[in-house]
Amino acid sequence: MRPGRPFHVGALIFCIAFGARAEPRDAAAAETLFREARELMKAGKYADACPKLRASQDLDPGVGTLLNLGECYEKAGLLASAWASFVEAEGEAQKAGDTKRSALAHARAEKLASKLPRLTIQVPESSRVEGLVVKRGDVVVAESSWGSAIPVDPGSVTVSASAPGRATWKKSVEVGAGGETIVVPALEPGTPASEPEGPVTAPDVQVTRDTAPKTHSSTQKTLGLVAVGLGVVGVGVGSYFGLRARSKWDDAKAHCTRATSGCDPTGMDLGDQAGSAADVSTIALAAGGVLVAGGLVLWLTAPSASPERAARLGIGMSPAGVSVRGTY
Repeated sequence: MRPGRPFHVGALIFCIAFGARAEPRDAAAAETLFREARELMKAGKYADACPKLRASQDLDPGVGTLLNLGECYEKAGLLASAWASFVEAEGEAQKAGDTKRSALAHARAEKLASKLPRLTIQVPESSRVEGLVVKRGDVVVAESSWGSAIPVDPGSVTVSASAPGRATWKKSVEVGAGGETIVVPALEPGTPASEPEGPVTAPDVQVTRDTAPKTHSSTQKTLGLVAVGLGVVGVGVGSYFGLRARSKWDDAKAHCTRATSGCDPTGMDLGDQAGSAADVSTIALAAGGVLVAGGLVLWLTAPSASPERAARLGIGMSPAGVSVRGTY
């Protein structure tokens, strides 16, 4: 661990208590890292040696590695990390029945205890709201630790506080030998990120009713327009087949004569086609007429959405077809 980088003792103690290890045991890799770290320490390169010792301990835990790690941290100026390593070494040595190493680790930890920089995070009752989360760096500070002087490595430490519906508060301090105390203030009300910070101006468009709640009037008018539109389609289909029926009948007459009082096979076939087209035309025109009439009734009988607006419906006929226009 490099000098100046804060080490969070709370996180380390948690790992010690539950025996958490990031890596499975690998004695060969652990021994290689241990030897490399010892060479770096002899060269005075503690910032490079300490991470290797930490990795060696994670791969294959040992009291000897912890003692060397504590010494490395101490030489690098990371007193809180060194103290935590010696405390862990003392506990592991006691479990193994190694009284000599246990006494050594205890003595080293006691020597550092009075020199430890400590950070106290005060959270007054007035600042405690539901869902409050206090962090030291990236580590959540448990409520039971609020107000306690927790050992930290010297250097810059950032404390933050957040809660639902509140603005996040942060403060950074330089922790030295004398220690520091940070008081978490009452968090200011915050605006949810999903809400816009200022008024939003809608674009200038011709149709603005889409942003307003739908009313019974607009629904009925919409249904009326749909019915009229379908009716117009029906009328168009009926007109097409009517014209087709006339054309087929005209063609059939050329194959029918009064002299024989009958039609040849082609004339009879064309006559059948004319009759079928006439039937489709009749049905489509009837259905279209009913839909147009019903749509007009729905449109004209719908209550007005605003007294200043009047319903207007226009139907136009042209050689190209039938058109419908409506405003409300």
